[in-house]
Amino acid sequence: GGGPVDRMMRAVAAFANALKWEEPAPEPEGQEAEGGEGGDADSINEKAIQGQSNPRLSSLLHATFGIDHYPRYLLRWDVSAIEDLEAKLEAQLALLRQQKSQLQGRLAASEQLTPLLPPAPLASLLDPRFRAAIGPGGQLRLGVLQGLLEEVCEGVYSFPLLSPEACAALAESSRAVERLGEASGDADRPCVLDTIQLGWLNDLLLAEVLQPLAALLYPDEVRGHPLDWRHSFIVTYRARASPG
Repeated sequence: GGGPVDRMMRAVAAFANALKWEEPAPEPEGQEAEGGEGGDADSINEKAIQGQSNPRLSSLLHATFGIDHYPRYLLRWDVSAIEDLEAKLEAQLALLRQQKSQLQGRLAASEQLTPLLPPAPLASLLDPRFRAAIGPGGQLRLGVLQGLLEEVCEGVYSFPLLSPEACAALAESSRAVERLGEASGDADRPCVLDTIQLGWLNDLLLAEVLQPLAALLYPDEVRGHPLDWRHSFIVTYRARASPG
């Protein structure tokens, strides 16, 4: 609720709270630290469900923001604190270089894949039911789209977007990536469209589906400006977790 200013102020407050240093709570005896063996849960996605921020991540965000905004920010620190920050940033840089190298290897390996879904106009890839929700000028008919929604489980909705043939090609692309990962020893390789020669589909979906949909659903946030970033991948979800 509230207007744009209220939403902005809430966002600023949430960001400020995320940057606040918090001492880590002691772990109960016999319980592993969040993030598995070794303890540190530096990924944003690994923060505690209760909303408690990870202190190491918070300190790095705080310091990076300060260095970026204040030219002499570190001159108020003592040398030992700067050396501690330096070590943490060097560790992050090493992680960046490691993942960059891994991504380059994945991209090189993906060149072996035969594209199963060659570039084509988006209209030829859409499910006929979704195509009927697009007006003559390319605008989405929200009323028609609402009629296509299916609540898969509480709070999760789906609608037919791509044709069965396009979906089958994407599913087989995902299986090909899985086989490639197993052969190369990269079993946890994600099926990211940009890395399997399907970036063109990302671009089409962003411009012709997500942009008009965002303009309809979030007019205050979009305010006539085009969306400028996308990241798509193929993954399977179930409505209920499998036992074990």
